[in-house]
Amino acid sequence: MKISLIIILFISSFSFAQEVRKPAFPINEFTLSANKVQYYSATSQIGQFGFGMGLHKFWFEQRKSHLVVGLDYQFLAASSLEGKLKDDPSSSTLTDMKYLYHSINLPVFGRFHFGKEVQFFLEGGVYFGFCLRETVRGLNGGSIEGRSTSPPDDFFRPGGLAGFGVRIPVSSNYFLVKTTYQHSIWNTGIFNLTVGFQIGKKDK
Repeated sequence: MKISLIIILFISSFSFAQEVRKPAFPINEFTLSANKVQYYSATSQIGQFGFGMGLHKFWFEQRKSHLVVGLDYQFLAASSLEGKLKDDPSSSTLTDMKYLYHSINLPVFGRFHFGKEVQFFLEGGVYFGFCLRETVRGLNGGSIEGRSTSPPDDFFRPGGLAGFGVRIPVSSNYFLVKTTYQHSIWNTGIFNLTVGFQIGKKDK
């Protein structure tokens, strides 16, 4: 009886230790989004719609503020009626220009929420952007001319971000809708506006 009790206590303590040490799943939010580049400096470029997706991890579920770190992919697009492939003034002027960008962002931000079941929140932080590929193309008469650079010279594009949204609980998960404003440090005449939809897993 004594030996059986010792064995039971040992198994119970071992199971408890295993449960405590069990690591949390590193990702608890998945994001799909639509974005549009906006220009407010003197430029002929017009922002077009793009898309994105990402994986996020947040901490401090039980508090009013969360720390969120993520990995996002963004496809950004812009256009202009005419332009050049190079800065060289002697290069040909093309029409119907398209500018396409494939980027990876590493956002780090705080999320401050209020409410009980349905929660509204504000976000603010920074992101570290890396443009992996830049494509520019246009029409020269009836033919298409273009260039692609992987990565471009200014591939590192950090900046600040701010956003707001609403979080709706769904069983042990939640659905999140938010709008995010991203502003590059290097190019102060451009910003990116994103509307995202997220599915998240509550942190136990």
